[in-house]
Amino acid sequence: ISSGEYRSFVTNNQFIDSVRSTFTFLPETLTSLEWFLYPDTYHLDANKWSLSEQLIKLQLDAFYSKVRGPDPKLFTDFSRKLANDGFVFKMSPYSIVKLASIIENEEKDNQNKQTIAGIFLNRIAEWMQLGADVTLCYGKSVTYDQCTPSFIVKHLYDKSNPYNTRTNAGLPPTPISNPSVYTFAWVLTYKKTDYLYYLHDSEWGIHYGSTLQQH
Repeated sequence: ISSGEYRSFVTNNQFIDSVRSTFTFLPETLTSLEWFLYPDTYHLDANKWSLSEQLIKLQLDAFYSKVRGPDPKLFTDFSRKLANDGFVFKMSPYSIVKLASIIENEEKDNQNKQTIAGIFLNRIAEWMQLGADVTLCYGKSVTYDQCTPSFIVKHLYDKSNPYNTRTNAGLPPTPISNPSVYTFAWVLTYKKTDYLYYLHDSEWGIHYGSTLQQH
């Protein structure tokens, strides 16, 4: 695969349109396939057509088979689940991918992800900003090892960054990572609590709070 070839496929509007007929879970307004390219080990046939195209289609197929295929109603009926839990907003399948992509990087312990998902949904319901620093990193196009606390503080109030969820309300314009199948599972089965806040201590233990004072 030549340099830039894979990325040019992923961001090519004609190619995106050509695969959308097969992979119908892809949103209509999509400028990149980035967030639906499931990370895994893939075997390609060097004697067939474009390796980039092969790989992308295999990744999209994996996203469907691992994430969307097993129980598609979890995605399509998610807004109904929200309503049953007292939330008055709806979320599209694409918005679910956005939320899962944040939680993938905000919380490494799978045991906490259901609660974290519920906290973000509570913040959306309260018209609060999500306040997830990892989205800021994505908007600045820096890797997470480069997005240090000092870097975050420096850009904390940058309103020009549409991915800064400390200055812009709601979900970011696009997802920010490729969530694992486990993260999707925890988001779709989020835990309903009255928590609005969480923080990690120096040993990465997590603490929750319902009020700013508790936080």
